[in-house]
Amino acid sequence: MEPHPDGTRIYGRLTPHPSVWTGFMSGYAFFAFVALSGLIYGYTQWTLGHAPWGFTAVPVAALLALILYLSAFFGQRLGDEQMHQLKAFLDDAIDIPSARS
Repeated sequence: MEPHPDGTRIYGRLTPHPSVWTGFMSGYAFFAFVALSGLIYGYTQWTLGHAPWGFTAVPVAALLALILYLSAFFGQRLGDEQMHQLKAFLDDAIDIPSARS
């Protein structure tokens, strides 16, 4: 909260629990680790003259990271109406006219 000429201005965020964001970031970090490990292992196999199947971890990790990203985007779309309801409830609770039409 901060003083404002018309009263008090309130700043805040309506977001999911922090563990949700931690879970997504952990997933991205894990997939980055898998991709980097696949690159290193594939390069090692290639330099030793073996079949570099370790490189297959890179596109697999990229695909899984993309799926994780799309699931986050889908989850945001699912929660959009609930966020609007929470904001409307907060506006009503502190008697602020709704900005939505």
